[in-house]
Amino acid sequence: MKFFISDTYKEWYGTRFPAMGLEHFPCHYYYMTPVQQQMLIENYKNGVPLPEGYYFDKADVEKDAQVILNTWRHAASGDLETTKAKLQRMPNSLVREKQRNEAISFELVDLSGFMNHLFTLPEHRNKGIGSAVETDLCIKLIKEGIVPYKDVETFNKSVLAASEKSKYWTRWNSANDEPILVNFYKHVFKTPN
Repeated sequence: MKFFISDTYKEWYGTRFPAMGLEHFPCHYYYMTPVQQQMLIENYKNGVPLPEGYYFDKADVEKDAQVILNTWRHAASGDLETTKAKLQRMPNSLVREKQRNEAISFELVDLSGFMNHLFTLPEHRNKGIGSAVETDLCIKLIKEGIVPYKDVETFNKSVLAASEKSKYWTRWNSANDEPILVNFYKHVFKTPN
């Protein structure tokens, strides 16, 4: 039987804060080795292509922060200012649709340095735009001397499969070659019965 310190924490938290609960978000981490970084830079030395009708753009903090926040499943009260700070101070990638000049796909870098919240509006999916956004952000990070790494929630089977298949990503594994599970917890108030 495996022991997880997170189970002990959840038990302690439940007795210490009975009105609160913990939502669990298990993830796998992926990173780029130096060889993968160099390969990505070389393969996209002429730029990252997008389908017709779309373009990369600099994020407009006041215009785009709320759109980005509205699509983030982990958004909480007070996150608008954090999102604005990420857009102002951290690398990010954003694609707009030419017709409406609206942000339709984006990815940010968390304040701790990992890539997160890759999102493409549903009506613009399956065109390779999300992959282009991720590639663009990775190139920006590499040029800044930052190793690209991301977490992928375990429920997100399609992104896990794509990350496993990609020649640019390496999953963080144990010495036994098993995926290391990284757990995020969100503190929430319990709803009364």
